Order: sequence, then C-alpha cells, then structure tokens
Amino acid sequence: LHPWNCAIKRVVLSPDTDGPEFGWTYQFTLPDDWLRTLSVGDEEEGADDYVIEGRKLLMDTNVCNLRYIFRNKVEATWDAILVDAMTQVMVAALTYPITKSTTKQAADEEIVKRVLKEARAVDGQESPPETLGDFPLLANRMR
Repeated sequence: LHPWNCAIKRVVLSPDTDGPEFGWTYQFTLPDDWLRTLSVGDEEEGADDYVIEGRKLLMDTNVCNLRYIFRNKVEATWDAILVDAMTQVMVAALTYPITKSTTKQAADEEIVKRVLKEARAVDGQESPPETLGDFPLLANRMR
C-alpha cells in the first residue's frame, strides 16, 4: 500500500506482436513481478494515456516507459526501516496465537500502526518532492 523505494522499478516495454482488438493501437504485457503502476511515459514530457486490462497495458504509443511497484522477494535489498516494520507486523500477527491475549494483540497492533506510519514517512523523505511542473496558470497565479 506504500511505494517503498526498495520496491520501485523502471522498465521500457516493447509492444506485443498482437495488438488489442479495438480502442488502442498497442498492448504490452506487464512484467511478472508487477504489483501496481506508478507512472507510464516520460516524466519530463508528462504521462501517456493508457489503460490496464488484466495483465496487459494498452496505449497508443509503441514504447512504454513503465515505473511500477514490484514484488521484491529479496529481503536483503529491503530498507532497514521496512525490515523493522515487517518484523513488528509479524510480531502482531503471532501475538494472539502464542499468548491468547487480546489485550497484548491490540497493543501490538497499535505499535504496528505507529511503526508503519513512521517508516512510510522516512521512506517518503528519501525522494525529492514532486513538482507541479511548468503550468502557465500556476506561473500567472504566483505573480
């Protein structure tokens, strides 16, 4: 539910040999490790129009620059704070089966909420802030 920096990947996709039946010119098969799309297109030129149907990405451009969240199964590449957060998630998941204490389980779930909030904040601070771009309306309003 959070775009962890250690789980973001960029790829350039080539179109499939067979295109969509109608509506779009090209279709691309999403990577096997794809979980969620963050952006499609060149970041400097703006996003391309696209739609995702099943495991296919449909668009009218013959090259697809895809930035996405991937299923990162290599824990050694995870950020340390993500490892700590997932450790706390496992503690909370195992609390009741081991202790049979709903009070302890509720306390551990509150800790998970706090740890995940802090971890997301730290992870988000590692990236530069997003800019609004060069919009004439924005430029005129700032005058």
